Amino acid sequence: MDTSPKKGMSKGCLVALIIALAIVVLVIAIVVLIYIFKDDLAKVGANAAAAEAKRVLAENPPEGIDTAQFNALADAFLDKLAHDEETRFEVLGLFVQEVTKSTGDKQLDRQEVNAAAVAMIVAYPDLDTFWPPRQQLETEPPAATEDSLVIQ
Repeated sequence: MDTSPKKGMSKGCLVALIIALAIVVLVIAIVVLIYIFKDDLAKVGANAAAAEAKRVLAENPPEGIDTAQFNALADAFLDKLAHDEETRFEVLGLFVQEVTKSTGDKQLDRQEVNAAAVAMIVAYPDLDTFWPPRQQLETEPPAATEDSLVIQ
């Protein structure tokens, strides 16, 4: 009887190695595809965020917000986004973050609608004609604070 140890890997270890290698190849392929289609993915995210903001606003419009005006702004934003050759990921990312944060509770208040509108205007500054100037977006004036570093 031969008692020498086997040479090579066991079948179970070989199967585990092949599966791990396949997973690594799939992850690399997914990363490459995300990089290739990053423009399309950013636009799809912005489209979904704007559509969600319009839907939530239509279901529960806050007092003092003209939903028709917001919808016109959102439609103009979506049109610009569809025809924009250059995708600015930072601006679209901030827009998507702002809108998803605002629509998370399925209700928008006045400040959240204004923040979403301002995010659209920041992405495409020529859309400012669709929404009131930023000075009118503030509901309360900032409180005056006393400077504690003033030497008397």
